[in-house]
Amino acid sequence: LMPPLNLLNHHLQLEAVVPKFQHSTALITDYVYLTKSSGRWLVTFVELESPDKPIFTSNLKKAVPSAPFTEALAQVVSWKTYVNNHKNEVIDRLKLLFVPPVMRRNPVSFEYYLIIGRSENK
Repeated sequence: LMPPLNLLNHHLQLEAVVPKFQHSTALITDYVYLTKSSGRWLVTFVELESPDKPIFTSNLKKAVPSAPFTEALAQVVSWKTYVNNHKNEVIDRLKLLFVPPVMRRNPVSFEYYLIIGRSENK
């Protein structure tokens, strides 16, 4: 239903999206997917929030992030912190998707997306 963002040359790896990927028992993404080029892998973690959640408060004089947005963003930042500290563990948990096996030694980078709110609220 949601097109994957930032696809590399070989597009969506194995045509697969992994729902509810757990970084740890407390950190769970809505979904993750992989994409690759000949020289690298890109792992993308996505958090989906309700489109009814506001991005900003109703303050018209200044753009102030809303509490729901700040909370959701903090969740995504916690994933990034976890991955930075446990990169090999995360890659190991996704290794079955890194095919062909010869490409498992290629560099892996990570991206994080928060999808929240509606365009009319920005």
